[in-house]
Amino acid sequence: MATVVTAVTNKMNGLFIQAKIKKRQMKDRFAWKFLQKHEGIDGIIVALILIVIAVGIGIFFRNTIMDVLSSALNTVQSKISALFSGTSGGVS
Repeated sequence: MATVVTAVTNKMNGLFIQAKIKKRQMKDRFAWKFLQKHEGIDGIIVALILIVIAVGIGIFFRNTIMDVLSSALNTVQSKISALFSGTSGGVS
């Protein structure tokens, strides 16, 4: 009878140890899956920072940018008008 109790106790101890090991493995898998660093996040953060900087520069220099674009478009418009009107001063 003592050997049966010992065998059952050993079996229970083995099952208990296996359950503890399985618990630890599940905990480690959870930690690895959800706490590891994601590769794509760094690129997104850098892109967002660059977008914010570009918008800030655009807002800060908006008058200068508008003046340059207006001047360039007026020059192009006058060259096209001169080209279609037949004057020689339009194309250089």
